[in-house]
Amino acid sequence: AGASLNLLNDTIYENYQGVYADAGSVSLRNTVISGNGDPNTGIDVFGSFTSLGHNFIGVSNGSSGFSNGVNGDQVGSKDNALDPIFDSLNFYGGPTKTYRPVRNDPMLPDSPLINAGETLPEMSNSLVPLIATDQRGVPRSLEASTDIGAFETGFTGFIVNTVDDTPDANLNDGIAADANGKVSLRAAEKSSCHGTYTGSMPNSRQISQVLSLL
Repeated sequence: AGASLNLLNDTIYENYQGVYADAGSVSLRNTVISGNGDPNTGIDVFGSFTSLGHNFIGVSNGSSGFSNGVNGDQVGSKDNALDPIFDSLNFYGGPTKTYRPVRNDPMLPDSPLINAGETLPEMSNSLVPLIATDQRGVPRSLEASTDIGAFETGFTGFIVNTVDDTPDANLNDGIAADANGKVSLRAAEKSSCHGTYTGSMPNSRQISQVLSLL
């Protein structure tokens, strides 16, 4: 019968190969698979898949189970590859680097992943519940609909993920990360205070911009 694989809220982007389903069953939900393999000949998915809805497939040639515009799926082809429009791979508050969908950038269009995922009722009513937080631990319930993939936009604060008292390596870059990519309380508060942090207790507005995972 083969094994089963469920991909939920995943981002699979710019890898050497895409996802090949040559045995068992592979189901996708709220997942991005795009930009994988050679830019000219690469494909993102190959084989038979089951779409559980709200997936973003850059190039679907060689696969079955996806239809553009059906069940919230966005599906491209070699002749019309879809671009998820990500910022560069970087630390955006989580334990590892990740790709952040572009949002409110004056030089670029918003990512088609934003608010294109499942609605909150769809998340809670499913037999296979989606993960309630994104890769960084940010709640998925920030807006009426979730974003497709591992990153949820809409959260404008910072996520403290280290106990070290380290400074922001690049003040005012909007990331508040130290030299190791970690977000300390000092760096988060200073960025929230727009560079005026002196070590005193931040006010309630500033505290609301910091989500601590410690």
